[in-house]
Amino acid sequence: MFRYLAEAGLNHYLARLPVRAELKGKKSIQICGELGKEELDFGTLQEPPHKIFVNWPSTPDGVLEFTKKYGLLDPAGRYCNWEPGDPRGTFSFKVASWVEQQKDFRQHWDWNADGGGWDVVRHDLWSELSSSEVGNAPELCHPGVELDYISELGPKPYILLAAQTLWQYLCTLLLFHSVGDLRTCLNPDCPAPRFIARRKGQVYCSSDCAALLAKRRWWAKHGEEWRKARNRKRLRGGNR
Repeated sequence: MFRYLAEAGLNHYLARLPVRAELKGKKSIQICGELGKEELDFGTLQEPPHKIFVNWPSTPDGVLEFTKKYGLLDPAGRYCNWEPGDPRGTFSFKVASWVEQQKDFRQHWDWNADGGGWDVVRHDLWSELSSSEVGNAPELCHPGVELDYISELGPKPYILLAAQTLWQYLCTLLLFHSVGDLRTCLNPDCPAPRFIARRKGQVYCSSDCAALLAKRRWWAKHGEEWRKARNRKRLRGGNR
C-alpha cells in the first residue's frame, strides 16, 4: 500500500456586506440590519483575516464596525445562502454572542503555543466545520466546509476547500498553522497583541514593539544614573 500526503488550500471568502447595520437596545445589546448585494473578497485584505478578527475591539461599537466592514460571522450558517430579495437578508444578533465567539477564537489562538492544547483545538473545531442537522428542525442544516476541487494531475493530490460562513473561514485558517505559529506580543501595551510569527524566536509583533520594550528596559536599568548625570550637568552650568 502506498502512502502519500495531500496538499490543501482554502478559497477566499466572499462576505455579503450589509447596506444597513445599527445598535439596538437601551444598552446596545443587539446589532440589527439588512444585507446588501455588495461582496468583500477576503483575498484582497492586506492583513490575514484571522489576525484582524482576533485583535478586533470587542466593544459594541467595535462589533458594529466589524459587521459593517467585514460582514456577519454567522456561526450557524443562517445567512450563508441568502439571495437578494430573500427576507432572511434582515439580520439581528446579540453583541454578547459575537464577543463570545471572539473569546473562543482567542483561546484557540493562544492554545496554538502548546502541542497538546492545539490538538484539543483541532478536535473542537470539528463541530464548527462539519455539516449537521439542526436539533428539532431536520429541514435545517448547519453548513459545513465543502470540498470545492480535487486535482487530477501531479505527484500528490491537491484539495481546495470552501467555507460557507465567515466564522468557518476564520476557523479553517487557524488549522493551516503549525504549533507555535500563533503568538502574543510581549509588549503589554500592544494594541493588537496577537500575531503570526515569521521566525522561530519572534516574541514581538513588530519592530516598533521590540524597540519600545528595549527602550523601557534601558530606562529601567540606566534611567536613574542618566537623570543624576543630567542634574549634575545643570548644576555646573548654573554655577558659572
